[in-house]
Amino acid sequence: RTGASRVAESWSALAIGGGVTLGLLFLLLLAPFLTSQDPTEINLLESRAGPSAAHWLGNDQLGRDIFSRVLHGARTAALIGLPMGLLALLVSFPMVIARAMLDRTRSWALTYGIEGVLEGLVAIPWLVIGVLIQASLGGGWPFLALAAMLLPRALRAGWALGEGEGLHVNQLAPLALRLGALFLVAALAMSAGLGFMGLGLPQGQPDLGGMIAQGRALLIDAPLISIVPGLVLSLVTGTWLVVATLYARSGQEYIPVGWTQTMS
Repeated sequence: RTGASRVAESWSALAIGGGVTLGLLFLLLLAPFLTSQDPTEINLLESRAGPSAAHWLGNDQLGRDIFSRVLHGARTAALIGLPMGLLALLVSFPMVIARAMLDRTRSWALTYGIEGVLEGLVAIPWLVIGVLIQASLGGGWPFLALAAMLLPRALRAGWALGEGEGLHVNQLAPLALRLGALFLVAALAMSAGLGFMGLGLPQGQPDLGGMIAQGRALLIDAPLISIVPGLVLSLVTGTWLVVATLYARSGQEYIPVGWTQTMS
């Protein structure tokens, strides 16, 4: 496989990732205008009704429009995932620079000291702490809980990816892409996990994780309640996991890996 083909494949995958992100931003701005159905309106007469002209994906167990709920749930995911992913990137990137500078100056005592502190930090069960924070707040927008779960790992990830004396300016963009993609996926997955446990947004508000949980008992009678939000969540997270692995370090440089090797 030639370097040119790897570059072409990497750019094509990156374009797909960018397209998914633009789709999220599109939903963020226009979701209220893309459907006339109220995602919180209950109509028990249409409970678990199948797809129709009025309700493209049918209705859930409370008669709420599934298409509208998935659309607004994706909007909610964007409102949570994008700012939290950006915050994690802003926290982690200074650690990349600091690690590279310390390795270049061979300040090994300080390097090992910081690494020991970070190892101790990530050993703390932040996932459990985040769940407890969200539970103590009684649900709602999970920014505080996600910060507790995500930011310590962001510090450690930035430190690990900055290792090496030969980090150059032209490597910073691939590093930022890799970190940003990973943090976006982590924020979306953690937020959906909180929703799945019933600790996400207030009851009744569209939440992809909550929708997956609510439809578990109805997978045979009304599978779209869980399957559609699950597919949306998988599409976004899967796409950006691929983007996160597009570049791999080879010696002192980050090189395009290519679509085929990434998928393998």
